[in-house]
Amino acid sequence: MRMRALGTSKGLFPVNLPTRRSLLACVVLTVGLAGCASISQLTVAPTTVCPGENVNVSWRTCGTTTLTQVPIGPGQSDECVDSLPVGASPVPVSSSGTVERQASGDTVFYVEAKGWLGKPAHKCVRVFVNEVLPLAGIPQCAGPRAIRVVVSRPAGSSWSGRTTVGVVQNLNDIPVSVRHGGRVATLAPRETSGAFSTMDPGGDWIIESDLQDGPDCGQAGTRVPTALSLQVNPLCQR
Repeated sequence: MRMRALGTSKGLFPVNLPTRRSLLACVVLTVGLAGCASISQLTVAPTTVCPGENVNVSWRTCGTTTLTQVPIGPGQSDECVDSLPVGASPVPVSSSGTVERQASGDTVFYVEAKGWLGKPAHKCVRVFVNEVLPLAGIPQCAGPRAIRVVVSRPAGSSWSGRTTVGVVQNLNDIPVSVRHGGRVATLAPRETSGAFSTMDPGGDWIIESDLQDGPDCGQAGTRVPTALSLQVNPLCQR
């Protein structure tokens, strides 16, 4: 390795010059990092809205980026997939930004980033538009003769300020007690009720029921339903 002395006001000191191999390694590393695609952020707020409302879509990526708004049809999967549906129209965007988009029906916002190397990165978030919310869970013991389920929308979901509760329906073949937002209502099997009308649908919903027969909860032979389910119908306020 060659040595060269560089002069300063205080004298001379030696500096090691990098070899061609180390320079090449640095170039390869830099190009590799620049060529890979990644998505560090994709958020949509709110994620539950009324028809025609706007949502804010924010993203941060590395690579050539596109944003696609994909309407979700009845029975269509909302899962993030490796490729966009046929006929989708990706829109080129910068590597970071925020836009306001209108949602007239259930929608998936899909961001894809492409680099020089490797596979494209993708991420998506679904927006629910005035959709019936099925809430269900496996019951746990809440007392000697009682079972309970606590259910809510997924963490990170946010509601439009215009969305309130319309009616709720007991989807079980047994009577249940429902608690939400400090209010309590008893629903007969399959009953539809307006007991929670105009309340905020966000937060926990607690579904409780007394065991019909058999041993106490937690004992062998206890007959416990496989699930306790509640259907919440949102109502959009004008």
